[in-house]
Amino acid sequence: MVKVFFLAPISAHTGLTSICLGLLRTLDTAGLRVAFFKPIAQSHSATSDEDRSVVFAQTHLGLQVAPSISLKHAMKRMGENHSDLLMEEILENFHSGDRSADVIIVEGVVDTGHEDYATRLNVEMARTLNAEVILVATPDQMEIEELEETIRLAARPFESPKEPDVIGC
Repeated sequence: MVKVFFLAPISAHTGLTSICLGLLRTLDTAGLRVAFFKPIAQSHSATSDEDRSVVFAQTHLGLQVAPSISLKHAMKRMGENHSDLLMEEILENFHSGDRSADVIIVEGVVDTGHEDYATRLNVEMARTLNAEVILVATPDQMEIEELEETIRLAARPFESPKEPDVIGC
């Protein structure tokens, strides 16, 4: 049975893409068949909807990656209160990916200050994909107590009987 890990950042600039790709590489080196999925593409270019995580996974790791939905389309669905339709689209794309994988690493949405729905999207996507959640954090210049509190608060939306559990950070 395939294991699905959803990596969700607790803030911007956590190195989410690096963590995802490093985890893929490590699992692949350990002999597991791996796949990568980025449900919602977050382009860093005004001229392209291509997500750099997907490009890196394809070019550097040689993975075939299931299609992503554009952030613009996702925001439109969320704004129209159609997150159920968005999750159906995401699930359809997810199932079109590599079905031979032992482990699928799913990269969540990064809140860059413009994505008001980032946490809600990440929670709904993790639940829809029946994934175990790994939070990705960076201490920046926080004291350890402040970092612990930040992580605890970030894990809260994922902690519900109907939602996936956070298995690590």
